[in-house]
Amino acid sequence: MAFFLLPGLMALLVAGTLAQRWMGLYDAHRMFFSSFFFFAGPVPLPGGYLLLGLLTINLAFKFLLQSEWSLRKAGINLTHLGVLVLLGGGLLTAIFAREHFMLIPEGEQTPYIYDYHDTELSVFLGESTRVLVPFSTLARGEAAPNLNFTLRALNYCENCEILKREDAAQDFGDKQLHGMARFMSLRPKPREQEAETNLAGLTFEISGLSKEQDGIYIAFDAMPEPVTLQQGEQDIKIILGKRQTALPFTIGLREFTKETYPGLDKAQAYSSDIVVMDKGVEWPARIEMNAPLRYKGYTFYQSSFERSEAGEYIKTYFARFPGIQDYMSQQRGAVKRDGYVTTQPYRAIFLTDGGRETLDVERPADEPAADATCGGLRDGRRLLLPGGRDGVQRDHRAVHLPAQRLAPPDGGRLEPDHR
Repeated sequence: MAFFLLPGLMALLVAGTLAQRWMGLYDAHRMFFSSFFFFAGPVPLPGGYLLLGLLTINLAFKFLLQSEWSLRKAGINLTHLGVLVLLGGGLLTAIFAREHFMLIPEGEQTPYIYDYHDTELSVFLGESTRVLVPFSTLARGEAAPNLNFTLRALNYCENCEILKREDAAQDFGDKQLHGMARFMSLRPKPREQEAETNLAGLTFEISGLSKEQDGIYIAFDAMPEPVTLQQGEQDIKIILGKRQTALPFTIGLREFTKETYPGLDKAQAYSSDIVVMDKGVEWPARIEMNAPLRYKGYTFYQSSFERSEAGEYIKTYFARFPGIQDYMSQQRGAVKRDGYVTTQPYRAIFLTDGGRETLDVERPADEPAADATCGGLRDGRRLLLPGGRDGVQRDHRAVHLPAQRLAPPDGGRLEPDHR
């Protein structure tokens, strides 16, 4: 019987491989290989689970009941045993293995991995309480449980297209629009072939807080700012994103290297020099094509990479002027040690409102240190100040940086003061 199953398995392999071009890897794998049956139009056909299950049962009975246990047949018996071990390993992988991804910019680190497909809504109540709203609740349009106000999903899409509010045919009656929902809306569109590039989004209604805050909101994956609300003295932040899992260790990316074929932009090889940090101990490692990192039951591959034009420019700039990078590294060390950073002398900061404001750093912060020493400025609510934050659920922090009362030239900028 095993012989007659092989043509079906080969046909299934060809069909599933070709379908990846139009369906994407995940959907093709789920339809052809991770199913007992699938439909080609109205015709049901056997899937990978059914064919491999029948093959495993047939080989197991042949091996246990019909094998000739002699030295002359040892090669055939070992071959059957090896195939059974491979099939058993594949079964365990299908049951227990999970695929995630992690995005690490050069010079940064993270202990988190993200699911390719599952999305979750996180509601932070103050600094310590986090309520997770499952996808099934969002999809059914039910009210989120375990909250002392009402959050109800009105529309959810696994992959969204962002439209201007005036271009969307949505009518919420007299309900007030808040945040980004005032000028944009979300519309479902077909899923991308690469699951991690899908932009999940949610339109939801808040009620039971206050007249000023009740109304319609939107949230989507990787939104620049969380939806922020207030209930009494408690801050509420709502974030939609891929399901997040914390690793028992942290991985940092020191440098990513891409080698291309001469005269072409096609990658010949690429590698990531990383550092693994676990309970105060850290050590370097390298992940290359076909050379993953294995640690504590996890396997890390270099599956893809993203490098913006700005990142390429900065890398080239530092290669040409290494002293600037050394200076920034020294300043990051100083802010960790002292809790503040000093700026270069003879500089004046011109603000568009002509006012003077200062903010003290709450704790040592690498990103604000680099911004301040290089004169970079980030948009704040009232004026321009260097700053950063540890995550989307935390407030911005800014470096102590006094500003002089000067008329803002050209709409406001940072330049030397040659007095």
